[in-house]
Amino acid sequence: INFKDPQFAEDYIFKAVMLPGARKPAAVLKPSDWEKSSNGRQWKPQLGFNRDRRPVHLDQAAFRTLG
Repeated sequence: INFKDPQFAEDYIFKAVMLPGARKPAAVLKPSDWEKSSNGRQWKPQLGFNRDRRPVHLDQAAFRTLG
C-alpha cells in the first residue's frame, strides 16, 4: 500500500467546523468565578470519566492494613 501526503499551499487555512451530531464534553475545570457563585459549596473536580464521585470510606481494619 502506498500513501501520498496531500499538498496544500503554505497560506491554506483549514476549515474548523463541528460535525453534525457531535456533542461538547462537560466542563471539568473549575470556573474562574466559582467562589462568587458557589454559595459556600466546595469544588469537586471530575476525575476520569466518572461524573458522580462518591466519597470512599474505609473502616479501621483497612486503615491498620494500609499502615
